Parts: sequence; structure tokens; C-alpha cells
Amino acid sequence: MFLESKRIATQSCEKQRRYRASRPKVRSGCVVCKSRHKKCDEGRPFCSMCTSTGRQCEYRETPDRRTRVSRIVPVFHDDSHPMSLLQVKGSPVPFSPLVPGGLVDLTSEERWYLTYFQKVTSLQCSSYFYDEFWERLVHQASETQPAVRHAAIGMGALNWQFTQLRIGTNSGPLDRRFSLRQCNRAINYLQKNLADNQMGRAKVETALVTCVVLVCVVLFQEEPETAGRHLRAGKNLLKQYLLENPYSTSLSRALKQTFAATQLVYTTFASKSPDKEDLESPWLVPHEPPINNDNLQKSYDFLATLARMVMQNDSRGFRVISSDPDLDLEPFAVMTKLQGWSAQLSATLAVHKDLMGQRDVDALTILELWSEVLSILIATNTRVQPLEMKYDSLLLHFKKVVHLGEILLAYTGQGSKPTFPVNIGIVPALFFCVFKCRDWLVRQQALELLRKWQFQDGVSSISPMVLVLQRTLEIEMQGLMPEDLVPESSRIESIIVETPPKRPELNFWYLISRYTDANCHADQPWRSEWLVYAPGQPKTMHI
Repeated sequence: MFLESKRIATQSCEKQRRYRASRPKVRSGCVVCKSRHKKCDEGRPFCSMCTSTGRQCEYRETPDRRTRVSRIVPVFHDDSHPMSLLQVKGSPVPFSPLVPGGLVDLTSEERWYLTYFQKVTSLQCSSYFYDEFWERLVHQASETQPAVRHAAIGMGALNWQFTQLRIGTNSGPLDRRFSLRQCNRAINYLQKNLADNQMGRAKVETALVTCVVLVCVVLFQEEPETAGRHLRAGKNLLKQYLLENPYSTSLSRALKQTFAATQLVYTTFASKSPDKEDLESPWLVPHEPPINNDNLQKSYDFLATLARMVMQNDSRGFRVISSDPDLDLEPFAVMTKLQGWSAQLSATLAVHKDLMGQRDVDALTILELWSEVLSILIATNTRVQPLEMKYDSLLLHFKKVVHLGEILLAYTGQGSKPTFPVNIGIVPALFFCVFKCRDWLVRQQALELLRKWQFQDGVSSISPMVLVLQRTLEIEMQGLMPEDLVPESSRIESIIVETPPKRPELNFWYLISRYTDANCHADQPWRSEWLVYAPGQPKTMHI
């Protein structure tokens, strides 16, 4: 009797558990909170649970299995029109696409360019390295923030036009009106966002992400002065953001490194020497990382920071600014650090090359190439007198830079090379080789590589750059044979190129070396020429 009553009680409990009332599951939380079984507040682009704990917040659209909707899928071919669509096979009539709630107000053209940015442009911006900002953060922000969304649309439209020029389907000039309208809309949304007196953390993060995208768009439109103004404003906002949020998160780290990379591109192509205010960023100095397959991004960050520090030199010699008193950054110490790191880089590439993907191999090759460039810059900046002939003893380094450039073009010559990068590329390095190496053969090889690299790698198009370099060679080699040594008195020390808007002309300013043997001629005047790079034979007009 006792056993029977116990069995009945057990069945009653199981029955109660079996028929417990069900509750609908929330499907819109972030991936991290779901995996941790935490309640997500669904804040966009980053929830407060992940932000407060320093985790990488990520949202993924979970398909609703309760519905069956046929979609129209955009197709990305090099020769496709931006409005080309592919219908689902077997559908008698086309269905309307399933549009996320945040994209309802966009036109079909805007949605297409946004998708192009997500699938193509962001990877082009990452170049040879995985970039947390371009491959994840900017996509999350564009889901809910109109300012980021329209800036991304403008950048995607500009990238698509460059692609059409590269493959030859569009031979006319770039039509930047659509991209400009999208950027103006992004600025309007950003101004409304910042007009509120209560500047919360989310609004500042939105402004910083939008600023980076807009700066890159302006750089690709060859307006470095405008880009510099936006970049300085963004850096000031970033400094204030870091002061108010001192603890490190994945977002803050990504923003710091992205601003550093963008600053490096701007510094490389700025029409004038950068101000001290532009260069000082002590919080961007990382410690030297190990080189391995899983740490390429940290290796790139280390090299990019060294490159920025090397560019902090002036007529008084090499100098490095850092807030870390334990970090020895004297020229000899930097050179020693770079040489040891370069040796480790070469060893890693030799051992693991056959086991790595092509993108990782290209990334290591880029790092090795820029290590050689930095070695040249550091070695020459330690000299007291700025003699141009000081570069002659570094011919082996110049040859290696050109050789590594040939390797990169050999592997990326089938249309896979990044034509819209924000990070370090090879064109500035090749430009530097032609400008500072006076070996005739090395110069010709570097020029040929620049001609093969058809369109963009940073800010300026290749054709005007090649024209400037060709004219530089003509001036320095006047009256000389290829095997002759260019004397110090014939070498160009500095150049400035001004590009008037809507004119196929370059105002080419150059300064002949102020040194002849050991004598300094400080009153050497700047000279200028107009170079016309319209179709046909270029001509020069002397001023």
C-alpha cells in the first residue's frame, strides 16, 4: 500500500513537470549573452552586458523557421550592374526581398550598395590583414545607426565605381554625386545625434565609427586637407572618449588601431609635413608581439606604430614621443628592435609558408617589405646632415623592397589584389624607392611595378604619381647616363604636389639638395612646374 501511494505521487510530480506552461524564447539577443545564458538588454550596436565586461558583442540574424519566404539575392560579379538581381529558380513570379527593419527606409539602390560594402568593400579596407573594425564593428553599427549606414553606402558606391574602372566596363570619369549625397546624409544624421546636450557613450561611439568611414571616403576622393580636418576632430573626440572610459574593451582597442592606421595613410600622402599634434598618440604604442599565424594583426599594429614613430622626425633629427618611461625608443634601440623582429618575421615566413593561406603569406610579405623601408628611414634619420647621398649605402634594402613588391604582384595579379585598402599597402613603399634610391635599374623596376598596380592603394591614383616620379628622374638624370652616379647637387631633396580640383594638372614643387659636398646652401629656392596628365603626351610649363 505504501509503495503504491509512492508510485502515484511520483507519477503526479512527473505529470506536473511534463505539462509546465511554455514561454516563447527570445531570439533577438546577442550571441555572447546567449552562449553565457545571460539576459541581454539587446542594446545596439553593443549590449551593456558585453560592454561592461569587456567582451566582443556580436549580433546575428536568426532566421525565423516559422516562415518560408523566397528571396531575391543580389549577385556580385565584376561586370554586373549594381541593380542586377537573381531570382530563385523555379519561382513563377519574383518575390519581394525580406528587408530588415532598420533598412526599410532605404531605396533598393541604397540597399544594394550597403550589401556591396558588407561583402566586398570592408574586406578591401582590411587589405591583407583581419581588421576588427572593418570586418565586424562597422557592420554592427550600420544596423541601427543611420549615420554609419549612409557613410557605408557612400563608401560602397565609390568602391564599386573603382571596380568598374579597373575591369574596363566604365571608361568615363567617376560619378561621385551619389556617394557625396550619402556622405552628406551621414553628416546630417551625425549632427542631429550630437546636437543633444546629453552626450552618452553610445552617441560618441557612433560619431567615432562614422568619422573613420567618412575620412576614408574623403581620402579616396583625393582631398587630404579635408580628410585631415575630419581626422583631427575625430582624434580629439577619441581622446576624450578614452579619458572617460579608461578600461579597455574590444571596441576601444579597435577604434584606437583604426585611427592609427588611418592616420598613417593620411601622414604618408599629406601635401605638407604633419603637425606635432597630428603625430602624438602615446596610447598607440604597443609592445613587441610574437609573430605567428594567430597574431598577424598584432604584428601589423606593432609595425604600423613603428612607422608612425619614424615619421615623427624633423630637420633636427629623429625623435620619438611616448608616455611610457620604460619604453626605450632612441634610434639605435628602435633599429635593434626592428632588426630582431624582422629576423623573426623572415624565419616564420620560411618555415610556415607552405602551411599558410595566401592571404596570410601576403600579410607576412607586406610586413617584411615595410620592415625594410623602416630600416632605411631609421638609418638615414640618424645622420646629422641631411645629405641625399646617405641613401646610396642602403641599396640592398631598396632592392629587397622591390623584390618583395614583385612577389606580391605575382601572387595577386589575377584580380585579387586589394584596390581599396585603408591599411598599409605597397604603393607608398615603391614611391619611396623611386624617389630616394638613385640606382637607375632599381628605379625603373619600381616604376614598372607602379604601372602594373593600376588604380588605387591609399589616396592618390597611380598615373599622376608615376608622372611626378618620371619628371623627378628626368631632372636628376639630366646630362647623365644610366650608369653614372647622380651628384648631390642634382638630387631632389623634397617634393610637394598640388592637385587643383577638376583640372587634369599637377603643380609640382621640388627642392634641389641644399648640400654640395660639405657646404650647405640654405637659401636654395623651391622650383615648380605644371604637369599635365591628360590623355596624350604630357607636357610641362615652367614657372
